[in-house]
Amino acid sequence: MVNKTTIWLDDHLWKPLGYTAIKVATHKGWITIELQPHKLYWKYINGGWKLRTQPKLKIKQRRVYMYFTFEKEIEIETDGNVISVDVNEGNVTVKVLNKVYLLQIDIKRLTLGYANYRKIMQSIKSNKHIKRVIHGRERNRKKDRRYKVANVIANIAKQLNAVVVLEDLPKRCPRNMIGNVKDKKLRHRIYQAGFRSLIKVIEEKCLEKGAHVVKVNPRETSSTCPFCNSKLMRGDAPRQLKCPKCNVEIGRDVVAVLNLEKRYLTLEGQMPFVPMPDEFTLEVAVLPMKEWMRRKSLPLMQHATVLNKVKR
Repeated sequence: MVNKTTIWLDDHLWKPLGYTAIKVATHKGWITIELQPHKLYWKYINGGWKLRTQPKLKIKQRRVYMYFTFEKEIEIETDGNVISVDVNEGNVTVKVLNKVYLLQIDIKRLTLGYANYRKIMQSIKSNKHIKRVIHGRERNRKKDRRYKVANVIANIAKQLNAVVVLEDLPKRCPRNMIGNVKDKKLRHRIYQAGFRSLIKVIEEKCLEKGAHVVKVNPRETSSTCPFCNSKLMRGDAPRQLKCPKCNVEIGRDVVAVLNLEKRYLTLEGQMPFVPMPDEFTLEVAVLPMKEWMRRKSLPLMQHATVLNKVKR
């Protein structure tokens, strides 16, 4: 029994009939499908966006769902501000001006928690329905966190008229990361982290807000000193790194966003930031979910918990 069918429609297989209906080619000829558009659909239509080719048609439980992709040519002029974003399993690191925010999303804790809960429930009663319900809850909670953190980043990018620099992760990112990993729990966590999904949501929200997005190669951005390009060594604390040449001690997540910003400025032909002078201070703040979810943009946050300060 087939519960769900998904079809990608090429140009010759469908035709729009205004904005509330489409025609789809079948083996028995053309059929008309009336649409009940979502409010987001009208937001894009009224905002000057155009329908792209190849919509996705999904048939599930006697219902037909249409998924459209929109496109729009946008000319964006920025003020020279850069917001670099590094995605991790436990947090999303964002550099805004001279401040770095670690927005905790706890995907690791969520994944392990639902894995244990699923194991307990299946041991009590073997039921496929229970497995689907638990999986659906886990998926929805992760999706909620992705969209909320993406809104925070998109809002501040719009406010500062800044370029958002993201990691250009390959399609087989999870498979490449678990190549030498033998721990089953760790392999499961990496697959369930959804790094590419989070980056995609951030990109979509930024484009929706009219913010410019650039993707750069993330290779070695978490292991290279952003000030002297030396290979970093492990520090005394977890995820803490130390440069053997310039003796700077800095968190792994902070290193990533600094190098992403530096790599973007280099590609643009601009002079990357120079080694920090003695009077320059880079503030790093850890923001739990309850803190950043209540805010619409990062600079408006008050009473942030300061993790450390990096001075040169």
